[in-house]
Amino acid sequence: MVLALCDYYLDHGHSQSEDIGGLISEAQTKAAADWRSDIKTFYPKSDDLMNMPAGTWLLRVDFSLRKPYTSKAEGEFRPLNDIQNAIIRDHLTSFPVVQPTTWKGHLAFAARSQELDHQERLFGSASGDTGEAGRLHFFPTFFDTEPAHEVVTPLSRDTRTPARGALKFEVIKAGSKGSFHLLYVPRPLPLVAEHMAGDLEGAALAVKSMLLDYGFSAKKTSGWGVTDDKVDGKLAGAGTIWPQYGPDKKPDFVEPPEILLKFMEKSGAADSRLIKSSGEWLSRKEFKAAGTGIGSLNEYAEFRRWYEDNGTEWQRRNQSGAKSSGKILREYSFATLTELADVAVRISAEIRKAANA
Repeated sequence: MVLALCDYYLDHGHSQSEDIGGLISEAQTKAAADWRSDIKTFYPKSDDLMNMPAGTWLLRVDFSLRKPYTSKAEGEFRPLNDIQNAIIRDHLTSFPVVQPTTWKGHLAFAARSQELDHQERLFGSASGDTGEAGRLHFFPTFFDTEPAHEVVTPLSRDTRTPARGALKFEVIKAGSKGSFHLLYVPRPLPLVAEHMAGDLEGAALAVKSMLLDYGFSAKKTSGWGVTDDKVDGKLAGAGTIWPQYGPDKKPDFVEPPEILLKFMEKSGAADSRLIKSSGEWLSRKEFKAAGTGIGSLNEYAEFRRWYEDNGTEWQRRNQSGAKSSGKILREYSFATLTELADVAVRISAEIRKAANA
């Protein structure tokens, strides 16, 4: 009689767990749809560096998976769909997510495998009674596509025959896109140029190795979680320590003298009265004849020179609220992970050269 009761309640409890799992799955699908258009608000932006110490840098890599990605959620309730390994989802948005701690673990593994110097400076140390935080800070990566299913049959290490039945995995399919962000904050200050240069080279090489060679997924020993070499990437750095070179080289931004503000609208755009229907500036003769009353001819000429060099950045800062910080932000683009490593080496060489000059 006791055994019969136990069987009944175990079976009944299992059914309730599946019902709850189904409700959770439906809620997750709805939450993901609600957040899909706003998911980028969770990622850091280059403008954020304007409030950070000089020497701070932010790396963004928009990648495509070359092999599937999976992770193991620890949820107690699962819907009745025979999935033994559900993927980890973000609690708020319900998107499949690569957690910051996961990124840190895989990047540290890549750094160790490459035998990089000064890893404790990058990743921190927990030795002894007093731990120390590292200079690298990690962010989640969200996948806005629903997981697919893969079936894996575990094999015996000795006989290479099936050790048990097939396992059903939730995976993010190859070809799916994600965005990796890595923030470096130099500490303690004052900044040591040699440390910064070495840290940048080491971190860039570790990122390249993690994404291209080692992967960042569960089952990475089987090649899962690696990406294509082709990416859309940008490295942004705060402060004059950052050099300028290549196609991204441009003059340092200069804020407008107060006397020139009258030639612009609140958005930072040039006053519409100064632009012809063709999109060109009024000539000096046309400005004088128009009688706009905005300012003198010499002021207009000075404004045009300033605006052609700084107008786009001035509008961006007005829209983002980043103006009046007085800091310099430099950005470097790269189209492959291989190029990222090369960019880091060139920047580091320029930093060392300037420091030793």
